[in-house]
Amino acid sequence: TEAVTDMVSSQLRLHRYQTGRDSRVITALTLLKKHLFSYQGHVSAALVLGGVDISGPHLHTIYPHGSTDTLPFATMGSGS
Repeated sequence: TEAVTDMVSSQLRLHRYQTGRDSRVITALTLLKKHLFSYQGHVSAALVLGGVDISGPHLHTIYPHGSTDTLPFATMGSGS
């Protein structure tokens, strides 16, 4: 999970340098879901992504196979 978030963090930083603008939450969401989808669930990273950008607050859950939910609240866990 940490490797995935570090990779996306560096991609977002590069995007900010190239564009001169702050990244949007949807950009982070898209990078995460594309990366996880490419591994078809073999990367065991289930994430909650939240943030505020120019379009307001956002909260998303991202599952290991790359699907996402956008809800007003989120919880995730193994159930154990």
